[in-house]
Amino acid sequence: MPDVQKPMLLTLLAVLAIIVGVFSSIRGGLMIFGGISQIMAGVGGVFEIILGVLSLAVGLAALVCGIMVIWDKAGGTGLMLIYAIALIGYNAIWVVYSIATGGKISWLSVISELLIGAVTIFQLRINEDILSYREWIGKK
Repeated sequence: MPDVQKPMLLTLLAVLAIIVGVFSSIRGGLMIFGGISQIMAGVGGVFEIILGVLSLAVGLAALVCGIMVIWDKAGGTGLMLIYAIALIGYNAIWVVYSIATGGKISWLSVISELLIGAVTIFQLRINEDILSYREWIGKK
């Protein structure tokens, strides 16, 4: 089978996943630290730690899948699909948690991450260049 060139759109999605991964990992670490500080002060913080761990997990998945796709490793696009679904799920949980606790929501962040997740899923599912690349890289 001849070599199939990686679609530029997939490379852009991988770079975007790496960027989201860095920010989600930082956010998760800060939330864990903030939750631990709250627990030490005796004012709760357990749910913030849980959300921090979720954010950290989404961030690490995003980093790993982005790097795997950049390096043409098999399974990178499959993990990218999982990361995109997890990103949407995390943001839904974050909005519910923020509303329940009366916290502030950065709607720009939430909407942009929801769009990133939705576009990533959409492109991985319907873009013919990406689908043929996924098939080729799986056989490589």
